[in-house]
Amino acid sequence: MASFPSTWLGGLPAPLVMSPSGAIYGTFLGGGTNHRGSIYKYVPGGQITTLFNFPKAGVIDPNALLLADDGNLYGGTRTDPTVLYAFNLKTNTFHPLYQMNGSQGVCQCWLLQGSDGKIYGAAL
Repeated sequence: MASFPSTWLGGLPAPLVMSPSGAIYGTFLGGGTNHRGSIYKYVPGGQITTLFNFPKAGVIDPNALLLADDGNLYGGTRTDPTVLYAFNLKTNTFHPLYQMNGSQGVCQCWLLQGSDGKIYGAAL
């Protein structure tokens, strides 16, 4: 059993994804050191490791997560504007990919990878 850091109290967990190695990845909406969200890794029988803390401004509140065939995590934020992002697990680097404008909606969504390798989602 593992415990989340005290800085995450009040945050909300988002969907979890499991890697082929058994590691579990997730995001915490409103958690992390800046209370703007974080990406974490949990190894069963081990500990929780924070991989990324979302900054105080800009891209905040992650709520969708997908482990894609390329080995990267892809996600979206629930804020307006929604930002779709990639997180490279090999280099632990965060990359904003696309910022949705208000007319495109907000990503209160799940992400899926199609058989064509593309990533799909829906917005409200």
